[in-house]
Amino acid sequence: MAFNYRKDRLEAFKSDVESASDELTSILDDFLGSITNWYGFTDDFAADVGPNWQQSVGDIQGMLGSVSEALYGIIGGRTQEQQQVDKTQSGIMEDIQAGQAATDQGFDGGSST
Repeated sequence: MAFNYRKDRLEAFKSDVESASDELTSILDDFLGSITNWYGFTDDFAADVGPNWQQSVGDIQGMLGSVSEALYGIIGGRTQEQQQVDKTQSGIMEDIQAGQAATDQGFDGGSST
């Protein structure tokens, strides 16, 4: 199989994004796990801060998910574009080869008088 720079780079980018997304999620989960309930449990401060903190954590996790989904969507779109280019290119190359074969047959297969 021939090297296709755009296709190979797209696959590498897709892999990098998946790895980065997984790594960021893991880092965030580890960090949040280490500071769970830092605001306390039963006092007034915990009652005031706790719900806001938990909402902020949920917002951050949602944002990270949205960014990952957006990148996956971009990659998916680019992959579909590349597949269409490859399909078109393959069809054109087949037509060229068929034309060359017909031309070669015309030169080589004709009768000499």
